[in-house]
Amino acid sequence: MLSNYELFTTVLDILNCLILGTLVPDPNEKSDDNRKTHANLVKKLKRELGEKSFEAIDQVRQLLPLSRRFYEVVTVEPHGTLVDTKGNKIQGFDSIKRKQGLQVGKIEFVSPWDVIESSKNPPPLSWTLRGGQG
Repeated sequence: MLSNYELFTTVLDILNCLILGTLVPDPNEKSDDNRKTHANLVKKLKRELGEKSFEAIDQVRQLLPLSRRFYEVVTVEPHGTLVDTKGNKIQGFDSIKRKQGLQVGKIEFVSPWDVIESSKNPPPLSWTLRGGQG
């Protein structure tokens, strides 16, 4: 007899095959049909999962695609940084009395994919996002 954990992992595997199966185009069907089926499946799963937070539900949520929401991130830069007429950032001229630390640079909108792929070269996120000089 299967334990609850073994049953859960079996259902999770079946659900994974179902989700991935709707992404792979069937030569006999139109690709639009697969896309619609996949979108409906994801929408129904998100509705069923809702805002619940259990370990098992979190594992199912990992099968769903990342949201396309953008997150607002406040970037910072070294204190005293100025922007010249060409848009280049330069250090302030008052370096003798310069304050130490960071100042607010600008607000950027970041997608989850930008964060995941930030290890690529060149990075999709500016270095000012991480408090470095860009």
